[in-house]
Amino acid sequence: MPTIVFTVTGVLGLRQAGLSPPWVSALGCLSAAAHVLVLFTLAQRGAFAADGIIAGLVPLTTVIWILALAATLPRSQRAAVPATFQTGG
Repeated sequence: MPTIVFTVTGVLGLRQAGLSPPWVSALGCLSAAAHVLVLFTLAQRGAFAADGIIAGLVPLTTVIWILALAATLPRSQRAAVPATFQTGG
Protein backbone atom coordinates (compact mmCIF):
# COMPACT_ATOMS: atom_id res chain seq x y z
CA MET A 1 0.00 0.00 0.00
CA PRO A 2 2.72 2.61 0.75
CA THR A 3 4.28 2.00 -2.64
CA ILE A 4 0.97 2.72 -4.35
CA VAL A 5 0.59 6.03 -2.50
CA PHE A 6 4.24 6.94 -3.19
CA THR A 7 3.94 6.18 -6.91
CA VAL A 8 0.60 7.90 -7.46
CA THR A 9 1.59 11.07 -5.62
CA GLY A 10 4.91 11.13 -7.47
CA VAL A 11 3.26 10.73 -10.86
CA LEU A 12 0.59 13.34 -10.17
CA GLY A 13 3.01 15.85 -8.67
CA LEU A 14 5.58 15.56 -11.42
CA ARG A 15 2.90 15.68 -14.12
CA GLN A 16 1.36 18.80 -12.56
CA ALA A 17 4.77 20.48 -12.42
CA GLY A 18 5.50 19.48 -16.00
CA LEU A 19 8.72 17.71 -15.04
CA SER A 20 7.83 14.22 -16.19
CA PRO A 21 7.58 13.07 -19.81
CA PRO A 22 4.30 11.32 -20.64
CA TRP A 23 5.93 7.91 -21.04
CA VAL A 24 7.49 8.11 -17.57
CA SER A 25 4.10 9.02 -16.12
CA ALA A 26 2.62 6.01 -17.91
CA LEU A 27 5.29 3.78 -16.34
CA GLY A 28 4.38 5.13 -12.91
CA CYS A 29 0.68 4.50 -13.50
CA LEU A 30 1.47 0.99 -14.71
CA SER A 31 3.54 0.37 -11.59
CA ALA A 32 0.74 1.58 -9.30
CA ALA A 33 -1.80 -0.56 -11.16
CA ALA A 34 0.43 -3.62 -10.83
CA HIS A 35 0.69 -3.05 -7.08
CA VAL A 36 -3.09 -2.71 -6.79
CA LEU A 37 -3.51 -5.96 -8.71
CA VAL A 38 -1.18 -7.82 -6.34
CA LEU A 39 -2.75 -6.17 -3.31
CA PHE A 40 -6.18 -7.58 -4.12
CA THR A 41 -5.23 -11.07 -5.27
CA LEU A 42 -6.73 -13.85 -3.22
CA ALA A 43 -4.92 -16.81 -4.77
CA GLN A 44 -3.33 -19.28 -2.39
CA ARG A 45 -1.16 -20.99 -5.03
CA GLY A 46 0.16 -20.16 -8.46
CA ALA A 47 1.58 -17.09 -10.17
CA PHE A 48 -0.80 -14.63 -8.48
CA ALA A 49 -0.27 -15.93 -4.94
CA ALA A 50 1.47 -13.73 -2.38
CA ASP A 51 4.68 -15.70 -2.92
CA GLY A 52 4.17 -16.24 -6.65
CA ILE A 53 6.18 -14.93 -9.59
CA ILE A 54 3.88 -11.96 -10.24
CA ALA A 55 4.19 -10.69 -6.66
CA GLY A 56 7.94 -11.11 -6.92
CA LEU A 57 8.21 -9.09 -10.13
CA VAL A 58 5.84 -6.23 -9.27
CA PRO A 59 8.39 -4.32 -7.15
CA LEU A 60 10.60 -4.32 -10.23
CA THR A 61 8.04 -2.06 -11.96
CA THR A 62 8.61 0.60 -9.31
CA VAL A 63 12.37 0.33 -9.66
CA ILE A 64 12.08 0.72 -13.45
CA TRP A 65 9.85 3.78 -12.99
CA ILE A 66 12.30 5.37 -10.54
CA LEU A 67 15.26 4.72 -12.86
CA ALA A 68 13.38 6.17 -15.84
CA LEU A 69 12.46 9.20 -13.78
CA ALA A 70 16.04 9.65 -12.59
CA ALA A 71 17.29 9.43 -16.17
CA THR A 72 14.82 11.98 -17.55
CA LEU A 73 14.40 14.43 -14.68
CA PRO A 74 17.70 16.30 -15.08
CA ARG A 75 16.98 16.88 -18.79
CA SER A 76 13.45 18.11 -18.14
CA GLN A 77 14.66 20.33 -15.30
CA ARG A 78 17.24 21.98 -17.57
CA ALA A 79 14.58 22.54 -20.21
CA ALA A 80 12.18 24.07 -17.67
CA VAL A 81 14.68 26.63 -16.34
CA PRO A 82 14.99 29.60 -18.69
CA ALA A 83 18.42 31.01 -19.45
CA THR A 84 18.12 34.24 -17.45
CA PHE A 85 21.73 34.52 -16.41
CA GLN A 86 24.18 36.18 -18.73
CA THR A 87 27.90 35.82 -18.43
CA GLY A 88 29.70 39.06 -17.97
CA GLY A 89 32.78 39.76 -19.94
